[in-house]
Amino acid sequence: METNIKKIRELCKNIYFEGNISDEFLYTISCVDYFYYNKNIGAVDIKDGFTDGSNDGGIDFIHSDDEKIYLIQGKSQNDLSYNDIRDAFTKIRETFLNLKSHNFSNYNDRVKQSFLNIFDSFSTEPNIEFVIFTNTQITDDIQKKVDDLTLDSAFSDYTLTIYGDLAIESRILSIEQGNTQIQKGELELDEANNYLMYTDNAAIFSIKANSLKTLYAKYSTQGLFGYNLREHIQEKKVDSAIDKTIEKNKDDFWYLNNGITIGCSDFYADGNKLKLENFSIINGAQTTYKIGTSTRISKDYDFYLVCKVVKAQNSLDDSFIRSISEASNSQKPIKQRDLRANSAEQQLLQQKAKENKYPLAIDIKRGVKPSNYKSINNSWQRVSNEYLGQLVLACDYQEPGFARSNKADIFSKDTIYNKLFSRDQIKKYNYNSLYDMVRLAYYYDTFKIEFSKKLENEKALAPDESEKLKLSNINVMLQNAKFTVLALIFYFYKIHYMKLNFNDDKIFKQNINSDLSIHYDKDDYADRLNYLFQFIVEKLSNIYELSRVSNNITSQSNFLKLNTTYNNIILPEFYKLYMDKYDSLKIIDNLQIFDQT
Repeated sequence: METNIKKIRELCKNIYFEGNISDEFLYTISCVDYFYYNKNIGAVDIKDGFTDGSNDGGIDFIHSDDEKIYLIQGKSQNDLSYNDIRDAFTKIRETFLNLKSHNFSNYNDRVKQSFLNIFDSFSTEPNIEFVIFTNTQITDDIQKKVDDLTLDSAFSDYTLTIYGDLAIESRILSIEQGNTQIQKGELELDEANNYLMYTDNAAIFSIKANSLKTLYAKYSTQGLFGYNLREHIQEKKVDSAIDKTIEKNKDDFWYLNNGITIGCSDFYADGNKLKLENFSIINGAQTTYKIGTSTRISKDYDFYLVCKVVKAQNSLDDSFIRSISEASNSQKPIKQRDLRANSAEQQLLQQKAKENKYPLAIDIKRGVKPSNYKSINNSWQRVSNEYLGQLVLACDYQEPGFARSNKADIFSKDTIYNKLFSRDQIKKYNYNSLYDMVRLAYYYDTFKIEFSKKLENEKALAPDESEKLKLSNINVMLQNAKFTVLALIFYFYKIHYMKLNFNDDKIFKQNINSDLSIHYDKDDYADRLNYLFQFIVEKLSNIYELSRVSNNITSQSNFLKLNTTYNNIILPEFYKLYMDKYDSLKIIDNLQIFDQT
């Protein structure tokens, strides 16, 4: 973790953190990086999510995905008691309920702004998870008490998660691993040559749990789950049920658990051994993880579980194995994105972006880095397919509200998925424009940091509360308006360079096939782009203030999350600016970054 902490320290120097950066501060962000960003956290992520400080309400970091908000506290000490843990969860809960009720008086601005804008970005109320990272060894007794705490009515609506020293170490090793299959391995059977064969390509075995635990110990960080749609993702109900069966009903495990599925190039029974070649667990990561990390299972405390083994028709990359993995994993509470992870069109997207003159390293599967991850020049060129989909929706299709607040639908709704990622669409994309779209988004992230500093400095020198409030509101808009700002730049691009009328249906279609700003090589590129960013953010803030009361809008996040607001309020106002003699000259002048040479 030390190398990662050094990286985070450097990132922090690029944002508003100054002076002494505590070890606790760095520890928390490093844990967040490994567990939620696959070791690819950026300065903007830190700025948006880190809330630690006086009056933080026991919340050090706020993170969200398309389904859940994570309220996180880091404790680097190694001597937390259960009472300490319970008190920490209690404090987080109290803060959450106050923030949700808009009772902000006891909390710092970072907590208020980060929570409110994340919470308001959800179209329906999200799930909430309280998380503690600690160097403490979490004993079975402590874990049981934490699990029992969820039975208390005060915590029944939340997921309580504590990651101790071993869990953190395991996650770090998992992220660092890069292999996708194991060459040779074996499992122990209940009886010699006892199995049910299906054709020549598949069989069902009863294997000993302790032999699976041994396999996990040897290969969990070397590709044991390489072809599973995702590695172990904690789900409270599933994990606790597995633990309970191991502890109380081990002899019923074979009946109560679905077991595991292994894909391989070959397998055979050798007495009481199941021999495997070039294999990966393609379903059953949660079962394997819980058995592999159990302190209860041993040679003296063992039981059996079902193991289905399937021989690949060609290799573990073939559609046969992928279809088995998708079908079996679709029965588990995983993300829709995971179900598309091994699809042919996603692999084509990843490959074409890699081979482009201006490459991107596109992550199509959680926990597995693209093959060109290390060779890529800049960290911003490493993106997920989900993030790329958000950018295309916002910029090309002019749907920034949907891109910001409904990103789960990118993979769950076929109509959205197909217009972004159908095989024909992936072949049609101009990969230079996709590259530049990602680059423009990165420039906004950089601008956001610097402009936020400037606004904070101006706020400190502001002569009255009215001016301070105005600057604060601009800063909040800045933090939340990324997809809308980019969409508006592309709106200007379409009506100026593509000569489209302001309400032409073609504005809302994927039709940008130019190289955009890649070939603009003058020294004023960043200055022109930053002018557009600042101009749009300030105008957005002004439009929000003028419309929020009449339209019953509670926050900047709510203002930005609906396409209807973008179409009916924001676009008409920016078209007026484009047509205004004074503003039009400035907009068009700075749009010169898109001039093709």
